[in-house]
Amino acid sequence: MKIIGYFTSWDNDIDIEKIDFKNLTHINYAFLIPKNDGTVLDLDFNKVSELIEKCHKNKIQVFISVGGWCYEDKILNTVFENICDNQLVYVLVENILKVVKKYNFDGVDIDWEFPSKKYVKAYEHLITLLNNKLKIQNKGLSIATPSGINIDGSISNIEAISDKIINLVDWINLMIYDNCKEENHSSLHFAEISLDFWLHNLKCPNNKLILGVPFYSRPSNIPYNQLIKISKTNSQHDNYQNEFYNSPNTISKKAKLVKKAKIAGIMIWALNYDTYDNTSLLKAINIALKHKN
Repeated sequence: MKIIGYFTSWDNDIDIEKIDFKNLTHINYAFLIPKNDGTVLDLDFNKVSELIEKCHKNKIQVFISVGGWCYEDKILNTVFENICDNQLVYVLVENILKVVKKYNFDGVDIDWEFPSKKYVKAYEHLITLLNNKLKIQNKGLSIATPSGINIDGSISNIEAISDKIINLVDWINLMIYDNCKEENHSSLHFAEISLDFWLHNLKCPNNKLILGVPFYSRPSNIPYNQLIKISKTNSQHDNYQNEFYNSPNTISKKAKLVKKAKIAGIMIWALNYDTYDNTSLLKAINIALKHKN
């Protein structure tokens, strides 16, 4: 069972020594930022090197996550589109691979939010190139996608997720949060209908799916650990003054859903937002996954 935590590079509050390595299988380092010409921004060498060293000592794989929603207020979807429109995909792939080699990452996670129907072939081309290069090196490849289905049954933001993409990648990190069509942006019900959609409508194999869970609130994007700083009793609820989030109880139910659906695992956005005591959401995930029922 995979337990994948995104590590946000811009958050300097997290102490790498405090990461609960024993309760993780993978960390996705977010983000490697692409530029319009297919090059990428430099990473923080010391931070990345320390993280990968610690992870590998603890037998945890580290993927480099490429993209994200925006960088310095620029939506990165337009950057990916520009790279494709100007036939710079080979340039981007080579630059990603240089980063993988430099730091000894174990794989790549493509977080293009979100390719439209116009870019189906370009997206397939990008994933095909990466898959071919990474498999030679025995490295992994994943993608991050939205849930695809809203709470009202409408479909959105997965126009470019073709059968070919599903077959090429090792797994798919489903971002089952930020749903603006219901009060709690990431309810258990939302997770249930999202998995059902991918398994039955899209016919995605169980072993390709990773259920994403949030360690933050909406609408204000407050980290879970900050909510607990306000009051530890917030760990007993999913709502604090109209800020909606997942308590350990809800996270535990989602982990049990992962087991019941027999999918590949669970993903966290983001590790930096957790606590380190008995209110920890990561601990709740592991307790639920290890429980026999």
